[in-house]
Amino acid sequence: MLASKNEMEKILVSVTIERALIEVGGSGLHESVQKWLDSEYHYNFSDCLEHPESLRKTLQRRCGDKYITIINKMRGLLGEVSEKEPFLEFMKKLGGVEKHDSF
Repeated sequence: MLASKNEMEKILVSVTIERALIEVGGSGLHESVQKWLDSEYHYNFSDCLEHPESLRKTLQRRCGDKYITIINKMRGLLGEVSEKEPFLEFMKKLGGVEKHDSF
């Protein structure tokens, strides 16, 4: 059976979060954030598309100054997809930089 569009979007977000965490802080950071999300919210990375506020709070608490670096890494990994829904709203809620039209 084929995955639905929403399931595929959740998988993309999950893989993006995992890769950004590993690239910025290694497997230890990945594991720490994953455990914190599970213990605090009973979420895994694929739930974060629908609950970006929980991911944001977790990253801010667990990663400190690395939070912004992780968000920027996620935006880079998503590329142009980050400018389309539902990823645009996801990135906004994480505190990602909104795209502005130039004057």
